Amino acid sequence: MPGGPIVRIAVRRREVAAHGSQLKCIALGGIRPSWTVSSLGLFGSAFPHHCQPVIVLRCTRRLLAHLPKAERVNGAESTAKLGDWYANLIRFRERRLALCTNERTLLSVVVPVAPSRAFLERFRAAALHRLRQLPVPASLRLAESAPFAELTVAPTRSRSVLASMNQLGWGAEVWLRERPDGDLEELGLWLCDTPMSALQTYWPWKEAVFLLTGVRPPEVGKTGPRDNAT
Repeated sequence: MPGGPIVRIAVRRREVAAHGSQLKCIALGGIRPSWTVSSLGLFGSAFPHHCQPVIVLRCTRRLLAHLPKAERVNGAESTAKLGDWYANLIRFRERRLALCTNERTLLSVVVPVAPSRAFLERFRAAALHRLRQLPVPASLRLAESAPFAELTVAPTRSRSVLASMNQLGWGAEVWLRERPDGDLEELGLWLCDTPMSALQTYWPWKEAVFLLTGVRPPEVGKTGPRDNAT
C-alpha cells in the first residue's frame, strides 16, 4: 500500500545513509583535493560532490620535484579499503621511473615519470590493472577500483612504508641492471612476489586478499595474480 510501513522504512534508510555520508565528509574536514584528475563517467557515483571517493598518492620530495607544481593536500585521506599509495623516484641510467606502492599491502607498480603532465594517468592505469589481477570476487575489486576516479597528491607521512619502499627500490634497481630494457609490468609483478617482513602474511598478494576478504590465505605457497587478468 502506498505510504505503508515498508515504504517509510526504505525512505528512512536512505535518509540515514545520506546523513551518514555527510558526517563522514565532516569528519574528513570536507577536503577537496587541489591537484586532482577526474574521469567523469568512468565510474558511476552516488556520493555528493564534496565527498567524492578519492585515492591519495603520497609522493616523496625527490619525485615531487619532477611533477607539475601544485598545492599539496596534507589532510586528504583515501576512501579505498587498502588506503593510500606512495610513490618514489627511481633513477636508472637515463630513465626516471616512479615506484608506486600501496601502503597496506605493498603491492607495487612501476611507471615512467615523463611526461610529467600525464603521470597520474599512467599511475592510475597501472594501479587499476594491478587491482584487476587480485584473486578476489569481482565486487571487491570494483569497490577498491572506484575511488581511482579521483586522484590527489599529498606528502608522505609513514616512515615504515618508506622503509619498505627502499627495500623494494633496491630490488628494482638490481632487476633493471640485469634487464635494462625489461618490461615495467614484469618488474612490478616481480616486486609483488617479493616477501616483505612488514606484512602480516609476508606476501603482497596474500596481504591484499586477507585485507579485502578477511580470510587469511594458506601459509604455504604464494597467492599470485589471477590468470588472464584484464
